[in-house]
Amino acid sequence: PSLAGLLVGIAGGVITVSSVSFIGLLAGLTLFLFGGGFVQLLAFPLAYLVFMTPFLDVVVDPLHHPLQVMGATVVSTLFQNAGVPTYLDGTFIYFPNGVLEVAVQCSGAGFLISALAIGVPLAALVLHSWWSRGALILIALLIDGVVRSDVSWPDWVTGLDEGRPRD
Repeated sequence: PSLAGLLVGIAGGVITVSSVSFIGLLAGLTLFLFGGGFVQLLAFPLAYLVFMTPFLDVVVDPLHHPLQVMGATVVSTLFQNAGVPTYLDGTFIYFPNGVLEVAVQCSGAGFLISALAIGVPLAALVLHSWWSRGALILIALLIDGVVRSDVSWPDWVTGLDEGRPRD
């Protein structure tokens, strides 16, 4: 089934089908050539290959808008705490001299996947208990949120200082 899925995905130009099928094909070839014990040994690296597929877009796409709103809220709060008056309307931040929009590309969903792609193997290879692995992955996700708001703040301030708001 994996070989058929790979061929159908390639022929139809559906990269999600072909990339997920490729992972299944690798697992099947490993099982055929080296046996079940070797597949168990390589289970984590084979499963980790899911981070190379666009399959995660199905999971990430619904996160864009909530992450945009969260980012706009954090940045608006930072500006208000710095004494700059703002009005927040969804993903738009209104200033006395302009308007900023937290665009879909700035939602941080891609960075979220990157944080998971780094945190998961680190947790699996270095830590031995499930609670510490889970804690490390949770910390990676929290760092993602902090870094996204911290990175946005200076960029937006620079854009406003130049008299032109940035997206």
